[in-house]
Amino acid sequence: MTTFFRSQAFEIAKFLAWFVRREMVPPLTIDEEGQRKGGIVLVGWSHAMAVVLDLLASGDLMPADTRETLEPYMRGVCSYGLVPSISVSSCTLTARCADACSAVFGIPDPESRSFINPWMEPKFCLLEKCTKFATYFLSYFKHENLEARDVTLLSDVPLEDPPSTVYIMDAEELLRVSSPKPMLRWENPEFMRATPTVLARTRRIFEEGQVEHWPRCRFVALWSDRSVWTIPYAAWELGKLHEDKVREGRRVRSFEAVMIPDGGHAVS
Repeated sequence: MTTFFRSQAFEIAKFLAWFVRREMVPPLTIDEEGQRKGGIVLVGWSHAMAVVLDLLASGDLMPADTRETLEPYMRGVCSYGLVPSISVSSCTLTARCADACSAVFGIPDPESRSFINPWMEPKFCLLEKCTKFATYFLSYFKHENLEARDVTLLSDVPLEDPPSTVYIMDAEELLRVSSPKPMLRWENPEFMRATPTVLARTRRIFEEGQVEHWPRCRFVALWSDRSVWTIPYAAWELGKLHEDKVREGRRVRSFEAVMIPDGGHAVS
């Protein structure tokens, strides 16, 4: 799985290298006041970050010609909707936006309490799990005192109002934005568990050696305050990983977690 995700990330990088040349994208510039212009920002929503992460975690393994072509352009990588455990935790944004969960980063579930998880219900078949997972993950939640960063205060009970995004889309809209067959192959319990291997990959993002590649490229995690509990949890845990390296006095990649008010996991 690690090899697969890395190969996919490098395929994306190869495409981006072709794209910036073909479209004559202006390179990133930073003036004396720190204002940034030009360059590209790559955004991965939710579980798509599982593919994007290796652009930051495996820069030393990327083909040199691809890495060097992109260096003048890489402005940032943005996790749009954090997910902590896939077998893997300065902007003004409003409205209902999206984020990535703890599973994507290999961050294990908290030990301080247990949460509802549709994937762990043995009475459901895989198709039922996919359906319930989508409905649950695209619901809205009311979390208490997010400023405290206390996982025991996070809610796993969906709000009735607003309803899950799944409920406000008609059948035609759902068909336009989803494909059941890939969901059955991809979104299953085997990919929804945190593993040490994926967590190690996430830690590599903040290793001193990785910032040598694309040193001006920032890592930004956007998360919504009414998303499913794994989203704020992932943002907090990613922040801790970054802070640990900073306290060690290491040169690490710039990281920022940005909270979007009144947001859920789906763009709506």
